[in-house]
Amino acid sequence: MSCISTSSLSVLVNECALESFNPSRGIRQGDPLSPYLFIMCMEYLGCLIEEKCSKGLWCPLKASRGNIKISHLFFIDDLILFAKARVLLTKNCSNARNRSNNPDSLPSSPNWNAIMVGFPNFSKGIWWRTGNSSKKSIWMDNWICGQPLKELIEGPLTREDMQLTIANFRINNDWRWESLSFALPPCIKEKIRAIPVQEFGIGKDVLMWKFTKDGDFSTNSAYLSIKAEMGVENTFKGAWIWKLDTLPKIMSYLWLCMHNSAPVREVLTGRVKWSKPLEGWFKLNSDGASCGNPSKAGGGGLIWDCSGKWLKGFARSIGFATSGTTKFWALRDGLKLALSEGI
Repeated sequence: MSCISTSSLSVLVNECALESFNPSRGIRQGDPLSPYLFIMCMEYLGCLIEEKCSKGLWCPLKASRGNIKISHLFFIDDLILFAKARVLLTKNCSNARNRSNNPDSLPSSPNWNAIMVGFPNFSKGIWWRTGNSSKKSIWMDNWICGQPLKELIEGPLTREDMQLTIANFRINNDWRWESLSFALPPCIKEKIRAIPVQEFGIGKDVLMWKFTKDGDFSTNSAYLSIKAEMGVENTFKGAWIWKLDTLPKIMSYLWLCMHNSAPVREVLTGRVKWSKPLEGWFKLNSDGASCGNPSKAGGGGLIWDCSGKWLKGFARSIGFATSGTTKFWALRDGLKLALSEGI
């Protein structure tokens, strides 16, 4: 047991070694029994981790929004544990860092340093898609086109204003403008009216990324947003087209080819053509558009029967929104119209 009592072990967290400790039980390195004991211990440890995950005491990580959750990976003679940063900081960091009043002044791993450097840029792109019972603050949380309401106005706020949540600000699908101590400018009201809020069921707040169309984060969109903020132009890879000594129509055709928009058979067949719905079915066609991105917007649509006959139509002003948002608003209005008509 001399090799056990004189050796010391340490755990790496984010490439930083925690305080070392001396083992009191074990066998000599190279003992034939060692692999079997390792497998038995890892099996029991895996069961403990799964139990903690099921109880919500361990928060595993996901590689993407629709991917599986990963809490641990076991190898032949090694293991990796995955958990949220708050769990690692409170339970697995050194006592010196937990007790420190200024933990950022202590040495940290390169990964953690990179996260701290990039987080300010990342926080500029996150916003909340609010549910119908959202407890988010209407002033401090990013829910209006990626901005909090506090950044869109000037002047002091009362205590009652600061305590107002989105759930209290929107009741029965109507915005309660009178709940504020002052009147909002019309342009801000238009932005708020264009925010879709779930009307049926219980909607939860979802964290979104405002620099992509689907709301999912991507390193490419983050890189382009940082370049735009720094004033660095995103050069088009086909800029050489406009420098050719040829006819303008040839340059335009090459530009279409670069964007996969040339009117050839493969491109044309991939475009959707309108067709009548099946017998006994109805079809909803909706669309929306805006003067800018974002700007004043509107949407509308039509409902057809199986013979191609027009049944109902709708159109309205949506407010201040992006072109992509107006399309979803128009689709939502069309579905509500279909439900009201019993379709």
